[in-house]
This record gives sequence, C-alpha cells and structure tokens, in this order.
Amino acid sequence: MERPSLRWTGGAYLDTNFGTEPLEDGFVRWDWSRTGLYDGAAILYDIERRAGGQKRLALRISPQGEIEDFEPPPKASLPTTSIWRIARATQADQGQSAEVVETLEDTPFYARSVIRSQLLGEPVKAFHESLSLDRFRQPWVQVLLPFRMPRLAR
Repeated sequence: MERPSLRWTGGAYLDTNFGTEPLEDGFVRWDWSRTGLYDGAAILYDIERRAGGQKRLALRISPQGEIEDFEPPPKASLPTTSIWRIARATQADQGQSAEVVETLEDTPFYARSVIRSQLLGEPVKAFHESLSLDRFRQPWVQVLLPFRMPRLAR
C-alpha cells in the first residue's frame, strides 16, 4: 500500500463466505484449518450438511497456486474451548495427535485457534476454526449477536 505506507511480512489468508442461503440453513457445523507446508500450504475442511451427510476435503496448494486434492487424513480430536465449550476437531496423519497451542477466540458459536499436528509427514502449526451453526441458531445466541465478544488476552 502506498498510502498509508504500510507493509506486512509473513503468512496470511483471505476468507469469504457467500451463497444463496444463510450458512446455518446449509450446515450443522464445520472445522477448517490452513497450514503452511515446506512446499506450499494445505487446507482441510470437515463439514456436516444440514440436509445430511458429511464431507471432508484436503487440498494442497503449491507455491505457484496449483491446487490438488489429497486423501483426507483421519480425524484428530481437540479439547472443547474453555469458556463456551465449542467442540473442535481437526485432521492429522495416521497415528498422530493434535494439540491446541492457543485459542484466539472463544465465542458462543465459533472458535479460532492455533493448533499443532503432523500433516503429509511434516510437523505443522495451523490456523484452525470451528463453527457450530446449531448453536448459532439458538435464540439466546441471536440475542448476543449485536455485542462483540471480548477477544482472549494473550
């Protein structure tokens, strides 16, 4: 950016959701993560559709931006969040566990965390999100939406 003169370094991602219906009409929940790899990045999704069925995606992105599917690794459990008890899980190489390094946001229906695991044979640190759309639909949560949840102190 030229004005103001700002610069960033390091990894980042840009995320957006769009569609023809509200997310809570299409999904019950999802877990999502993005991690840097030695040669590119990987994105994992584990979703439960409201109409029934689950879908797991595992995508590898090369440094050139080429995307290829790979076999989704087995699920790896993570502890629920400490305040709102949001269920969390991820995917990791067979026989490998995952751990929460830091929980960044713990809200009534959403959690954002940094996790550590092993993926495609590499030890990784990933940005992870869990979303409970059943919880989001609850009237008591809807009442809270106008109020910003405080972020967790670091």
